[in-house]
Amino acid sequence: MYHAFDANITYTAAIGSIGVSYDRLPPNYETLGVYYFAEDEEQVAVNLSANISDKATLSGSF
Repeated sequence: MYHAFDANITYTAAIGSIGVSYDRLPPNYETLGVYYFAEDEEQVAVNLSANISDKATLSGSF
């Protein structure tokens, strides 16, 4: 049995937020969705966000 999963955690403060996300596709994983051609993939990302004003936010992921 093969399982794909996506997890993330985010801390939000008044000036913005910071988070970490993890995505895993095991070898020989098959689906009819967007991951159909992807297998044995692992991604780790750091997500940052800063509030520039009451109406604007600047964000990025590394």
